[in-house]
Amino acid sequence: MCHPLFEEQVLNEALESMQASTLWVGHTTGSTVRQRFDNKLIMIDTGMLKEAYGGHPIYAHIFEARTAQTESVPWRFINATTSDEVQAASVPIRRSINPHE
Repeated sequence: MCHPLFEEQVLNEALESMQASTLWVGHTTGSTVRQRFDNKLIMIDTGMLKEAYGGHPIYAHIFEARTAQTESVPWRFINATTSDEVQAASVPIRRSINPHE
C-alpha cells in the first residue's frame, strides 16, 4: 500500500468519477477482510486457496440499503466454512520514513 497522503486522493477521485462510495478489490491476499479510509476501500481476498495460502473462504453479504441491522455499512462478511460473521480489520496507516520530518 502506498502512503495514505497520496493513495486517498486517488481513491476519492476514482470513487467520485464512478459515483461510488466504496471500492472492492481482490488479489490483495491477507488473513482476513481489510478496510482502509473509513470503509472506502475493501480488500476482500482472504487467500481461500488453502494449498497456496492457507486461507479460508469469506463472502460479503451486501444489503440493498442501510438499516438498523447493518449499522454504518450496508454489508457484513461471513466465513463460508463456519457461518460466523467476520469483522474487517483496519489497515494501519504507515508512519512516514522521511528522516527530515
